[in-house]
Amino acid sequence: MRTATAVWRVSPELTGQPAPRYSASGMRYAPAPKDSMSHADSLAAAKAKPKMKPPRAKQYWRRWSPEPLQPVNLHAPSASIGSPPQAFPGSGTVLFDMQGHLLALESIPPDGPDSLATHPVNWAAVLEASGRDPAHVSSAPPPAGFVAHADSVRAWRLSDSTAAETTLVAAALGSHVVRVETFAGRNALGRLAVKSDDAKPTVQDWVGILFFLVVPMVGSIILARRNLRSKRGDVRGALVVGISIVISYLLSHLFSTNGGEVGLYSILLNFSDGMPLGHALVHGVAMALSYLAIEPYVRRLWPSVLVSWARLVSGRLKDPIIGRDILVGAALGAGLQLFTLAIKILERGVGLSTDPARLSEDMLSTMTSAPQIMAQVSFALAIALLRATELYTLLVIFRFILRNNKLAIGATLLFFLLIGLDFGSKAVWVEGVSGLVATSVFLSIALRYGYVATIIAWFVGGLADSLAWSLDFSGWVAPQTMFAWGIVAVVVGYGFMAAVGGKTLFSDPLSDPIRSEVRPKR
Repeated sequence: MRTATAVWRVSPELTGQPAPRYSASGMRYAPAPKDSMSHADSLAAAKAKPKMKPPRAKQYWRRWSPEPLQPVNLHAPSASIGSPPQAFPGSGTVLFDMQGHLLALESIPPDGPDSLATHPVNWAAVLEASGRDPAHVSSAPPPAGFVAHADSVRAWRLSDSTAAETTLVAAALGSHVVRVETFAGRNALGRLAVKSDDAKPTVQDWVGILFFLVVPMVGSIILARRNLRSKRGDVRGALVVGISIVISYLLSHLFSTNGGEVGLYSILLNFSDGMPLGHALVHGVAMALSYLAIEPYVRRLWPSVLVSWARLVSGRLKDPIIGRDILVGAALGAGLQLFTLAIKILERGVGLSTDPARLSEDMLSTMTSAPQIMAQVSFALAIALLRATELYTLLVIFRFILRNNKLAIGATLLFFLLIGLDFGSKAVWVEGVSGLVATSVFLSIALRYGYVATIIAWFVGGLADSLAWSLDFSGWVAPQTMFAWGIVAVVVGYGFMAAVGGKTLFSDPLSDPIRSEVRPKR
């Protein structure tokens, strides 16, 4: 695939303007083809046995803007292909396939005298960027209404009669190319237009907000105040939780920011007086209050949960119990990810799902650069601390309501099971059984090995679902793969060294000192 520098050669040659200062890039899957079947064909397809959908191709996008690209979503610190919307004169977005061929382009002409230039549009550059020879293409009639605000439109047929019809359409305003799109039949391969998300919240969404946000926040304020007045709260542990979450979120935002483009001053100003610090503080303070509220009850009701955490907070970093819980948590996180992957394969194998296997959006984003990997690692750690604290908060809440440990565990199990099910899926019963198994195992480990193991399980599981991996070490994603999983290896290596008490794997057991016991005389 072309490098970022080579990609933007389309800017001066197609749009007639140099590349703006600020940029963002990433990867995505091609949009799903639109259904162009007739009504009769649709009925016949509905009666037929469902077939596996073809896998979608990966696409590389890059955006440029004369102003910083500030995303509007608090939980997505990196700019995406559609967030923030493209609005500034001189901004543009290009989309390529994995061979570096231009698929789509959208740009806004710059303001000023240069926008009135009348030199001819370089249509040949459009064809060359798409990987076509201008001498071996034929003109085609452009689709009606392709661009409303353009004064010239060109279209070329890029395939012969034996292949699927592929058409490249380009529109220009004055001397600036403002839109390019590639069509396979009637299907647009790029589809850069941003669509609003009108999805309404479901009952599960409302229940999740109630039990994950409202109830824990209100209860934490009341119980934390009571524990502090009674001088039975672990203030040091709460500070470690809160500060760790704040730092993790800030690091995630920092690594998502292109420091070379934005500059140190803008980074410091944005972090100290903007969204990143406020977002991090909200989560950090909320989880510190939650920890203060539940710690005395967890320590009393489930004593083994906070053993390794207390040793970690006290600075006993080489304690074997801490190492054991890290290894158990890492094995749990990786094992549950493999279990989920096996269930998805089973669903496709028995025909309950027709969607092909695909990578997550986070995994696609981490394929582009090492800073994105570090941003995802920091975000995964923050989420792990959040989820682990929320889990034990729910346990305490249900214990207050049901007045019984076993009933509280059962209610928590049922809550996580129901909140994660897609009741509209054909495979809901498979997901229900597998979810019951996975949640039961997770809760058992969380109550047996505790807070540290739970945090590490969520951390490793999050990384497994968001870091690039490949067994092809000659591919372009190989450096990101080795870097990403090197981080996991460091965590597991630390857990192993702590668990064995600093001994090596190859130490001679005969060299260990023999402890002699003096038995009392009878």
